[in-house]
Amino acid sequence: MIRQMLKKSFAAFGRRPFYMIGIRLLTPLLAALALFGFFFLPVAAVCVIWLLEAGLYILFLNAYSEEHVELSQLFQAFRNWKTAKRILCGLGWQALHIFLWMLIPVVGWIFAIIKVYSYRLTLYILVTEPEIEAKQAIYVSENRTFGYRGIMFGVDVLAFTCPAVVVFLFGLLVNIHPLFSILVSVLALFFVLVVPPLYLLVHAGFATELSAPREEVPPQIPADF
Repeated sequence: MIRQMLKKSFAAFGRRPFYMIGIRLLTPLLAALALFGFFFLPVAAVCVIWLLEAGLYILFLNAYSEEHVELSQLFQAFRNWKTAKRILCGLGWQALHIFLWMLIPVVGWIFAIIKVYSYRLTLYILVTEPEIEAKQAIYVSENRTFGYRGIMFGVDVLAFTCPAVVVFLFGLLVNIHPLFSILVSVLALFFVLVVPPLYLLVHAGFATELSAPREEVPPQIPADF
């Protein structure tokens, strides 16, 4: 499954590379504008950023699945209040759970990291499966990611460390000849532009493949929540 998923992710990027890069660059710019515009209302800024993130996930899910992709999908979560409320409630519930795990003395951050990967599919579930309740989405995600969290962690490590290692190794060659500094700059720019959209496509692949029909234990909501 992993090999096929990576192949589909690279193929999706190859179909419209500049479009994928442009969308990925546009989203943080819009998020920064939201932070600036709602400087005195941080809660509102967070809500706008979460809804933008939902639109970004929708767009990359469609790209991975070879469906129609257009810029308007980035703002799809803003179109319907019911959908927006569902996404905000689900993500708020997820953030609360991760925060509560962090409060455990000494080892809380370890459990929080585990939960980040357990809940990795929450937003995908919120935007694609309206029949699942917002509060239930994190438990569904926890069930679906079981057995794959280590793989997702490995993908994250490779996505952030491999480019850094390559740039560092070529950076050592700068002392040999100044022209290598140009090569290092080009490599760094390449990784900055290409890795983020590819990363999103890979995780859209995780969401798509792990949501495919399979035997799944019905999510159980703890009584204390």
